[in-house]
Amino acid sequence: MTATVNQAEQVRHDLVMLFTGGWRAQALYSAVKLGLPDLIASGHTTSPSMAVATGASQEGIRRLLRFLVSIAVFDGNDRTGYSNTATSQKLTNTPGSLRDMCLLYGEECYTAWGEAHGAISSLTSGFAKAFGTPFYDYLGQNADVAARFQNVMNAQNGFAIKVPEVFDFAGKSVVDVGGGGGQLLATILDQVPDARGTLFDREHMIPEARAFYTPASGQIASIWFQATCSAKFQQAVTSICFPAYWPVGRMM
Repeated sequence: MTATVNQAEQVRHDLVMLFTGGWRAQALYSAVKLGLPDLIASGHTTSPSMAVATGASQEGIRRLLRFLVSIAVFDGNDRTGYSNTATSQKLTNTPGSLRDMCLLYGEECYTAWGEAHGAISSLTSGFAKAFGTPFYDYLGQNADVAARFQNVMNAQNGFAIKVPEVFDFAGKSVVDVGGGGGQLLATILDQVPDARGTLFDREHMIPEARAFYTPASGQIASIWFQATCSAKFQQAVTSICFPAYWPVGRMM
């Protein structure tokens, strides 16, 4: 009987955690948007100090910090001062952080997921419904968001250095569809000098990709950039690459 009660309580707890996941995500986003991890790192360790630095309400920041301390994002209190944890340190504006991912997921992606029911019911784009334009068109119109998105993609490319270890690219032509700034393709070509690469992406990404492949890298001659390709080709690539993630993909 006791085991059954404990199991029921665990299920209830797990469900509440799912129901309120958005609250935690938005609290974390708000802290990153305000720059609190960076402020703490620079010595602003109390809510009055952070309120002055951000122009936000002191009481609002105090409540936000209390909540985030309770879920181990920060440590401390207003009396002793707040400090970063290993979690919040990964959200500072420093190389290799997940700050841009938190901002992108907390803004555009969070808004798009608000249209989840309609998108899943009709198999249409939740992002397009929320913002009035398809996701990648939106990136082409908003350079700051496009740069943030590319930083997010790069942050997830930690595996790139391992790719040439599991596949022999020697003498082969590699096509990276939706290659963005080209970090993955560049990593392959740097490790496999006799491979050649083709990067496909949208118009707004081409200048960034070209800048990434500087003559100093020794790889500029082996890259071809293609801003556009046929609708039939795009549809084929989407069907091959994303069928298992279709509901999520259509959210964007």
